[in-house]
Amino acid sequence: MRELQSLLSPHCTPEVDLRGYGINIYNGVRYLMDFDQAASILGVRGSIPSSERLATPGFPRNTCNYIAYDGNFEGHFNRLYLVTDAANKVVCVQLVDEHPHTAGPQGGNWNTYNFINTRLRASPAVHVADESRREGDVIRIETRMWQRNQEMEKTKLSIPIPFARIILHCTQIGLSMIERLIAATII
Repeated sequence: MRELQSLLSPHCTPEVDLRGYGINIYNGVRYLMDFDQAASILGVRGSIPSSERLATPGFPRNTCNYIAYDGNFEGHFNRLYLVTDAANKVVCVQLVDEHPHTAGPQGGNWNTYNFINTRLRASPAVHVADESRREGDVIRIETRMWQRNQEMEKTKLSIPIPFARIILHCTQIGLSMIERLIAATII
């Protein structure tokens, strides 16, 4: 939760923000668009998707799912995730390149390298770099995971500002609950 909070907080503030319908998240996929329509726009509607309940700490609990599609996106990403709310409306999009295998400098001491699948580094030999930037009404979080000087996974998560505010609101509540539990066990 803390990593997600630190990546989003420079770009917006916590708030239950129900505005923003229609923000272009990714290639014509708009915030709160029906996922079937989004799949059609992206040309993946005929594909066989997999669907799962989202378990990302900091996202609204028990309300989000992701629909995953295999394919070729932007020339190198091999998976696309449409993250939806309880009404099957798109709230964010993530692209994943599971096999980039590019050599390069290692860097970063983050833990999370894939927020939608909740993938964390499991060894000190793994290095994770995360960065975020605001592009209009969308925050893009890019992560890269290296092991032994080889890039092993790359992600690009696109979150519209209204949903980022909701996530920050959830992380704020979640982190304060954790801090209260820790304080209660110390006393």
